[in-house]
Amino acid sequence: MMPMARDIYVKSEKLAKELGVKLLPKDITEFEVRSQEDLPSVKKLEENGITEILVSCPNWKVIPLENLIALSRKMKIIATAKDVDE
Repeated sequence: MMPMARDIYVKSEKLAKELGVKLLPKDITEFEVRSQEDLPSVKKLEENGITEILVSCPNWKVIPLENLIALSRKMKIIATAKDVDE
């Protein structure tokens, strides 16, 4: 099932307009989760006032995202994908 357009963000303003999706905020914090040890750093970002985070998990997908959701209280978590199938 394809996600709703409101759930898709792109970096290109032109592409966002063409597809009718959201433009990724330019000042968004990007974070890469490579292992379980990286997860506490996300909690620290939230404690320091970060409200949105762009997360990539190159080695694994579902588990770190579930853990990030469980760790955060108010932070909006946006996960990256290489393509539609991912």
